[in-house]
Amino acid sequence: MFLTDTGSNFDAAWLPRGGRAKLRYRLRAPRRGAHEIGALHLTTYDPLFLQTALVASAGTSSEVVVHPRTPPLKRVRSGSAWGRTTLPGGDKATRGILTNDFRELRPYARGDPLKSVNWKATARQSREHLDLIVNDYEVEGKKVVWIFADASPYTVGGTNVANAYDEITAGALAVAGHYLDLGHKVGFTLYGSGHARIVYADSGELQERRIAAVLGAAEPGEPGDTFAAAIEATKGFLAREKPLLYVFTLAGRDPDLARALVSARALASSGRRPATVVCATPIVEEALEPPKRTARLLRRGPPEVDPTLAARVVAIHERAQLKGLERRGINVLRYHPTKAPLQAMLARGVMR
Repeated sequence: MFLTDTGSNFDAAWLPRGGRAKLRYRLRAPRRGAHEIGALHLTTYDPLFLQTALVASAGTSSEVVVHPRTPPLKRVRSGSAWGRTTLPGGDKATRGILTNDFRELRPYARGDPLKSVNWKATARQSREHLDLIVNDYEVEGKKVVWIFADASPYTVGGTNVANAYDEITAGALAVAGHYLDLGHKVGFTLYGSGHARIVYADSGELQERRIAAVLGAAEPGEPGDTFAAAIEATKGFLAREKPLLYVFTLAGRDPDLARALVSARALASSGRRPATVVCATPIVEEALEPPKRTARLLRRGPPEVDPTLAARVVAIHERAQLKGLERRGINVLRYHPTKAPLQAMLARGVMR
């Protein structure tokens, strides 16, 4: 689905024989996914409207794949903040010892050794002035972050412009960009639609684009692997990397969510120190307080005079499951896409 940003995709003009007309407009895609732009339809009319209109099509329809965009947030760029985790899962290094694992190319910063300058990249980058480019390497003892994103069929609920899956996508990209900017490795698993898709843990801006491509190509309307199956598919990485875990899903939908989260925490834990697991769930609707008559109404059946009863029942299931997760030691993070967006929490350091 596209929205007309500027101009108009409809116009009428008088054309003499051999005349030409130009139609210019700009489209904007409010939602991620694959969208089709149809062919241009032309309708000709006789000046006196005595003949039947002739309809023809110019060009062919084309499909455009729209990838999600990482929400804007204040990025941490200072060198002293690299390799520092923002949750009590902690890694052992604030700067650490540079390893031989190449991370990415970046502009020269004060204090970088001259032996790290990449002279070939510097020659390509420099025009009028000398702009040094250095090789950036991984820091020893750095924490790995693994993100799970839910694309189950229940995430497609919402309006024509936005739905729950779009909010999950925005939250997952915000967290991935935040930790990648801090110098961490980030792994990613998309589940709930077809087979679980895994992006191996890596660092740098290219990893952020890989994750965005997987999120953009997903079809959340199709049934697929459950969260428990996604944990089984990635258990080797969780046991080896011992990562900090993020799970983006909707509360109250998956009855086995708590059991799968406890299983993932057991795989990622090291010794007696349990791994930190964060269950992040967006608030897609305003939470409604259940009225005193809810229990009595449920016994009688859903009345036709109360259209908000279904939303109230869902809110009750959400609260019950989230409280159960907290009792099991899972960190619960609820955020509102507009009133309390996740990227604002990251920028303010709420999750440190």
